[in-house]
Amino acid sequence: MRVNNQYISEVQKTYNQIRKAAGLEKKIEPAKDDGIELSPQARFYSVAMQGLRDLPETEPKRLDALQESVKTGTYQVSNEEVAEKIYQENYLDKTV
Repeated sequence: MRVNNQYISEVQKTYNQIRKAAGLEKKIEPAKDDGIELSPQARFYSVAMQGLRDLPETEPKRLDALQESVKTGTYQVSNEEVAEKIYQENYLDKTV
């Protein structure tokens, strides 16, 4: 059967009458509890991204001075500071 634009409303009306007579009326109920649940990876990513947003901006002058001292070999760091950072990273890896 070929349906032209002028007959669409009539076809729709007939279709609805047949569905109503057959007891197949569409009953729309509002959704009760719509929601989403994030995977553990997505939650971790969200926390990591928030942590990056909370980091302070790097000062260009300070960064340039650090790069220069590394290039010239004058950069000094204490062994205690290195050990502390390694410990902190290791502890963070175990807790996450």
